[in-house]
Amino acid sequence: MADRDFTMSLPADLVTRMQAGEVEQVTDYLVDVVRHQVRREAILDYLATCQAAGHPEVTDADLREFRKLVGEEAA
Repeated sequence: MADRDFTMSLPADLVTRMQAGEVEQVTDYLVDVVRHQVRREAILDYLATCQAAGHPEVTDADLREFRKLVGEEAA
């Protein structure tokens, strides 16, 4: 898949930190962050779908624990 340009605005404090060198390879960093977020949302959607379908292997406790692991508060 070919890369495509994308323009976005970031909060000033983040731009300042990136310009100060706190983040190396900004493009690679942002790509990793977006990929992580997309994966996390896909996994949460999958678990919610499994739970809604009544699969017994996905319990409320499992879903709460996974949300905790990915940094989301339990719903």
